[in-house]
Amino acid sequence: MKKGYLVRGLSLALAGLMMVSLAGCNMNNASVAAEAKKNAKNAVFRMDKEITPDFSPTAADTDANRFILMRSDPGVFQFSLGSKDGNLTPSVSYKLASENNYISTQTVEIGADGSVYGIDGLADYENDEFSYDLVHISSDGKELGRAHIGETSPFGLTCMADGTIVVRMESDLEIFDANLNKKKTISNTNASQTWSDTLEDGKDLLIFVNGDNGNTVHKVDLVNGTIGEAIPYQSKNGNAISGEGYDFYIVNSGNGVSGVNLSQNKTTEVFNFMDSDVDASEYVNVFMFDASTALVMTDYFSENAYTGIFKKVSPSEVPDKEFLTLGGFYITAETKKIITKFNKENTKYKIRVIDYSEYNTQETDYKGGEKIFKGDVASGNIPDIIMTDSLPNVESYINKGLFADMTPLMEKAGLNKSDYMENIIEAGSKDGKLYNLIPFYYIHGFLIKPEFVNANNSISIDEYMALEKKFNCSGTSMYYLTKDNIIENSLAFNTPDFLDVKTGKCSFDTDDFKKVLVFANEFAADQNEVEKRFASINYLGAFANDQMLTNNIGMGSFRETCRLEQSMYGREVALIGFPNAAGDSKPVIHPSVSVAISSKSKDKDGAFDFVKMLISPDFQTQIDNGMSGQNGLPVLKSAFDAMGESAKQPYATKNSSGEWETVDPEFNTYEIGGKEFTYKEISDEHLNYLKNVAKSAKSVKYKEDKILNIINEEAAPYFAGQKSVDEVTKILNSRVDIYVKENQ
Repeated sequence: MKKGYLVRGLSLALAGLMMVSLAGCNMNNASVAAEAKKNAKNAVFRMDKEITPDFSPTAADTDANRFILMRSDPGVFQFSLGSKDGNLTPSVSYKLASENNYISTQTVEIGADGSVYGIDGLADYENDEFSYDLVHISSDGKELGRAHIGETSPFGLTCMADGTIVVRMESDLEIFDANLNKKKTISNTNASQTWSDTLEDGKDLLIFVNGDNGNTVHKVDLVNGTIGEAIPYQSKNGNAISGEGYDFYIVNSGNGVSGVNLSQNKTTEVFNFMDSDVDASEYVNVFMFDASTALVMTDYFSENAYTGIFKKVSPSEVPDKEFLTLGGFYITAETKKIITKFNKENTKYKIRVIDYSEYNTQETDYKGGEKIFKGDVASGNIPDIIMTDSLPNVESYINKGLFADMTPLMEKAGLNKSDYMENIIEAGSKDGKLYNLIPFYYIHGFLIKPEFVNANNSISIDEYMALEKKFNCSGTSMYYLTKDNIIENSLAFNTPDFLDVKTGKCSFDTDDFKKVLVFANEFAADQNEVEKRFASINYLGAFANDQMLTNNIGMGSFRETCRLEQSMYGREVALIGFPNAAGDSKPVIHPSVSVAISSKSKDKDGAFDFVKMLISPDFQTQIDNGMSGQNGLPVLKSAFDAMGESAKQPYATKNSSGEWETVDPEFNTYEIGGKEFTYKEISDEHLNYLKNVAKSAKSVKYKEDKILNIINEEAAPYFAGQKSVDEVTKILNSRVDIYVKENQ
């Protein structure tokens, strides 16, 4: 889930409350953003030879000079062997022990002599049958040996250079020789640690451990059967793989490959996907022969899938361009597609991507990326371009002057703000200056029958609770929400009701907020209770017959919203904000793509070239055929209107040739109350209504964890019946007020 969005109605006081504390950042570490520019040419690979196997492989394994592509269908294991230079043998098939058996992608290894080892497994859950064998297969598909492992599924398989075979079980390592004779068992005697992987590193076996103190690596003495001391290493998110040149590599399928040197406790970027024009928006499977040669497989279900040998490009041979850095958290696949296109087409600039979420590891409590980003900010090396859609505390960075005003950049590029959605531009602006541009977004709100809303296209808490009483659905009127969810939504949609927009004064002890807690108290305490409450409610029809009243959605498609309304309510309904005391709450803006430019960037014009691409008609215009594969609603007015018009066309899908075909009515149906209905296309009247809802949203969805935690802590005694609502709101208001003042 994305987080870190700020309600625009909040004051400088709240922005001050959320100011980033930079004093705690480790300034001994080099800036990640600065290093990214220095290393701009050092991690570039290019395809040297494309490989075209005679079947569709699902996984691969490599050693120093060979690789294997494989596929396992029921009862059959198919594979091809290849060499480091890209030559591939014809595929062969090996018959498994049963027609119901498989070999998983995690349990195939190339042996020291070029033969193949795998786990032939049966997992029949229906008949409660499980059986697993270690099998040895020749390169031409003949069985060379078989050893029974047991009825428990192995987690992994490792082949050592001397022919030793290691089968990783949940808490043991089963050691076999090359002829499948079992030699010994090495047990994990530390109950607080979980073995997560094993890799061969030259002559050593490395075992990766998830323990109380985070992730560590240990060397295993296979002769004596002992496990070595923990070896620390600079960890990144991704999968560990073996390969020459480093102790091991870490592959992040969305970003690239880093090499780990244990003796130096150093992690070095080796292969950057975006720099190498590898489309990281799709799943990328990479196996490193060494630091300069890799086997790259993209998802065979993608439109432009390929398998090939990639070779490192000498930095001197990388074309000279001006490098820009782009930083963010959990950068989306769609954004990566745009970056790849920009890098291929722009003759002057190339973007280097820094996904700070790579540093959100267990040992950092998944906050390492934010700390490193703060360090880059403190060192004055903030990336040129910042994807703010998952950046915490956006408003605080604006107030610190870290983002540039894009208004003059738009004017210089010949772009007019009036061509874009005014409310979306305003949501990213302050004092008329555009600091945070939102190219794509969702409108987050709640669906409800239109006869239940007031003249403000909203509903008050009192009105809503009266409806609950009328239809006997108190505590189950909102689909799958808990007490905490009610408070969270109330604050996300209606923060100005409880925090003064000018002074920062808290009002959590007022009758308005007391109503929120009384309302929240109707709902389940946790997800277990939620499951029990909704177990007897048939979702298909519950909204139509008023067993449930509202469901929260993110509108990123007019067509999909209309179809969702019909499947839930049987007709077109209203989209509103979260109930509040005044009955005037509105839906909020939830950015799916948002971007800022560093005020310290030395090439703001180049950075804006990328932003300009994001808001260009080519990227903004899309057919509204539902939400699949889309970024949400576009900020460009003409694209917004065109999207609406396309939503009125007959429902269609793309065929295998990429052409649109109208969906047959029998595949265009929904069910309510045991009856089947055909979806109706959106009406002009309802389309205009939804467009106006989108245009009227002013605030950006925001969740402030610290304030929420205080409220939830202090409200707990009220929910437990130990204190009155007056008692808890007095205390929680005081605590939040102190928190705000301490952080101003």
